[in-house]
Amino acid sequence: MGKKGCVHAFEPVPSTFEHLTKNALEYSKYNNYRLNNSGLYRIETIKNIYIPDSISGHASLNNHQDVWNAQKIDNIEIKLIRLDDYIDKLDINKVDFIKIDIEGSEMDALYGSKNTLQKNKPKLHLEVNSDLLHDSQYAVQELWELLKGLDYRKIYYYDNDPKLLLDFESLKNDKDAINTNVIAIN
Repeated sequence: MGKKGCVHAFEPVPSTFEHLTKNALEYSKYNNYRLNNSGLYRIETIKNIYIPDSISGHASLNNHQDVWNAQKIDNIEIKLIRLDDYIDKLDINKVDFIKIDIEGSEMDALYGSKNTLQKNKPKLHLEVNSDLLHDSQYAVQELWELLKGLDYRKIYYYDNDPKLLLDFESLKNDKDAINTNVIAIN
């Protein structure tokens, strides 16, 4: 990214946002970032986010009690916005890369980013967990169809070694296999 690029980070959990802010101030050589205390979603709204056992890195818009096996689940209200609205409001004319790791709500964030994805064709890095997607009422196949519909031609998944996917069938048929990273390139 260097001096000319800009990072726009979105973190809706207040305590995690405080850590993000502190780390950005402490470790960034440049002031080329914008921190947003909101999450990305398909519509602008206020929703509850669930935090298992005070682990904010697992915070999710859905209560994944069965997946988490948590002793305690807290919930707080957070603000959610559409990436497309944010891009338009700030008049950002180039988006090169988007990383999304939002515990099952990746599809909702992508739906709120469709114009940006169609216009800019940024490289995507997504965390994908089929159980968490399912709790959000989505299937892995829908993610595949959305990415292909947005003209992402090369889709890789990896844990240790990146592999090109021709479709999600091989992952879809092995329930344990879909807890992975996906890279999508136009």
